[in-house]
Amino acid sequence: MSIMSERPGSVTVANLLLYVMLLALILPKLSATDAASAIELEARIDAYVQDIIAAGAYPAVAVSVRQGDALVYHAAQGFADLEHQVAASADTVFRIGSLTKSFTSLLLARLAVEGKVDLELPVATYLPAFTGPAGEVPLRKLMNHTAGLLNYTDLPDFPHAYWGKLTREQMVAMFADADLLYSPGTEFLYSNSGTYLLGLIAEAVTGDDYATALQQWVLDPLELSDTSIGDREALIPRRARGYVATESGFVNAPWLYSLIPFSAGALTSTLSDMQRYIQQVHEAGVFGEDVSELISHRSALPEGPLLNYTQGAFIDRHRLGRRQLGHPGAIDGFSSYLTWYPDDEVSIVVFTNAGASLPDPIAIEQRIARMVLGVPRLQPSNQPLSADEVNELAGDYLPGPVQMGLPSLGMVTHDQGELALRFGGMYAPGESVPLKHVAGRHFMAAHDESMEFRFEPESGPATRLELDWYGALLPYTRKRNH
Repeated sequence: MSIMSERPGSVTVANLLLYVMLLALILPKLSATDAASAIELEARIDAYVQDIIAAGAYPAVAVSVRQGDALVYHAAQGFADLEHQVAASADTVFRIGSLTKSFTSLLLARLAVEGKVDLELPVATYLPAFTGPAGEVPLRKLMNHTAGLLNYTDLPDFPHAYWGKLTREQMVAMFADADLLYSPGTEFLYSNSGTYLLGLIAEAVTGDDYATALQQWVLDPLELSDTSIGDREALIPRRARGYVATESGFVNAPWLYSLIPFSAGALTSTLSDMQRYIQQVHEAGVFGEDVSELISHRSALPEGPLLNYTQGAFIDRHRLGRRQLGHPGAIDGFSSYLTWYPDDEVSIVVFTNAGASLPDPIAIEQRIARMVLGVPRLQPSNQPLSADEVNELAGDYLPGPVQMGLPSLGMVTHDQGELALRFGGMYAPGESVPLKHVAGRHFMAAHDESMEFRFEPESGPATRLELDWYGALLPYTRKRNH
């Protein structure tokens, strides 16, 4: 029998009966039709998560869906620990990767409101030993990723899959002396380096290490008892192990020493803590109006609309016909996604204990969000494109002023005459990714319906491309042929 076939955590008849009883106690005003719809929705989400586990995409998937004050779905399936056959649960502790950035930004916002830091002052004001070019960049530009700092996780010598320890000084040395990639404030480039510096600044102004400062200023006030720096040497109850998928099955992923991801990605948390974080910070605004305004602020580039990325490390955009705020997270052995639909009072958390597979956490969240919000899934048109239509879209597309680390994109003709994507350009090595036509000049990746492509203008040779990738909207411009 396959190790994945037991599907711990699945909804049983007993679970459903218990759910009906709870509905009767907690929501007495629900009609029989509403109660039946709630049970049906929970069962649909559960069946979808079961299918992901059965396909072997992840050892465990944990999902929480809250609508208003009610938890529509709050469960985990699969194994938190494959070696010891420990089933995952809604209380399992996962690494949350870059969701950490939202907590670091909240910490800096609180320190700013209390007068501990001035976000308009440069880095060197608080880190005088930092002599690199970024020393003159205001803190605010670190928070919104417009500082021009390279992303240290993209460096060839970044310690991916590293079991050893590194110091703060060793980590900062990876990027401190590097030239800025652009003039601060003129472009957006997602950078872990900037958030790393924010963690060091928090330490400098509080006199505490990052973990202690975060505990005092953020975690304790919010009563997030299961969120921590995730030190690999600490004993953390219910902690999941992380895995890497190989051709022969899952193997243990390294647990990166906390000072490597640090304030950009080291935290661990649970479904309940993440839901409470959304409720308390973003819905209730428990830290006051000034903090709420700081973390929700969106800056504008010199030429262009407001950035989707807020100072509170959320991507604020429209999706599925409504406003969505969200952020993905990925770190060795774990991947995650958190979203909040404020106008619908819906928040969704997805955790897995393996690197992003198919479907990735963004695709999982989007599939579930469509169920909850009643939005139909994208469907391919099944209408073949003519050779002329494909040729008008084919070519190399260069990244615009908003970047998430993706290279140039090449649009090529696939084996069946369809449009296909090649990362790095038309002639880059590697397999091409087939695209499915949706309507007009709207396409989606054949393997992932949450990865969408929109070409402009509506007719004639395309000049622009908007890529919906990993929760962000990324502009590309078609390269002119000389």
